[in-house]
Amino acid sequence: MYNGLLAEPGDLFLWSGGDAYAARGADRVGLGVGLRRSRLNDTIGALLGGGRMGSTLEEGRIRPGAQAGNAMHRQLAAGIRRSLDAPLGNGCFRMPPSVANGLMSDLAFCLVAHAVSARERDPGRINARPVVRAAQDAMAASGCVQPSLSDLCAAAGVGQTWLHKCFVEICGVPPMAYLRARRLSTARDRLLDPETPPASVKDVSLSLGFINSGRFAADYRGLFGETPSMTLAKRMQAKRHGFGSSTSRSEPH
Repeated sequence: MYNGLLAEPGDLFLWSGGDAYAARGADRVGLGVGLRRSRLNDTIGALLGGGRMGSTLEEGRIRPGAQAGNAMHRQLAAGIRRSLDAPLGNGCFRMPPSVANGLMSDLAFCLVAHAVSARERDPGRINARPVVRAAQDAMAASGCVQPSLSDLCAAAGVGQTWLHKCFVEICGVPPMAYLRARRLSTARDRLLDPETPPASVKDVSLSLGFINSGRFAADYRGLFGETPSMTLAKRMQAKRHGFGSSTSRSEPH
């Protein structure tokens, strides 16, 4: 029983404020999850392609169905298990950001499916572009420190599953593959810079956070068909002869 409403297996209850109450029998287990409503609204807005649901997020009982409810239960249980190594005391634990972002996205999608019309919850209306754009902005602002998948999820306001889906839809590749191609393309641009060519390949790789030079060279060759040293040599040869670089640059799409 939650706020006077009978709880069936798989039911979700959305409530804010301090006046809610719950009662349960000896053989029933209830799970309470606290989250910031503003963050939830932002996540829902990202899923819908902008804006917040605001007052359409009505408090009360949500019945997603046995299959969806059981899936949510498993996701919550898995998130709790992954949080047991960070105890805060009094039976409370700190959930890893990547897990928290994933659960937030799953809950947001469940609420969207419940609260909006059938036309609005058509998956074709979920706009992936704002999600990808937010992650791209985080990539651009990261400098030489490569952002983690958790960082990108936090910047985009979605979990790993949704970030993956959005990047595959817009860019054709997963987010971390896109990030690596983006950074390798930046390295190529610097190696080909006609105004201020770098002194060495190592200077370029370290400036972009590539610590392992062998891995950097292998990934670069896999993407562009030549080693970074070959690219720089062509650039320097062209400079000595007074020509611009004939080696084309490449950008991830």
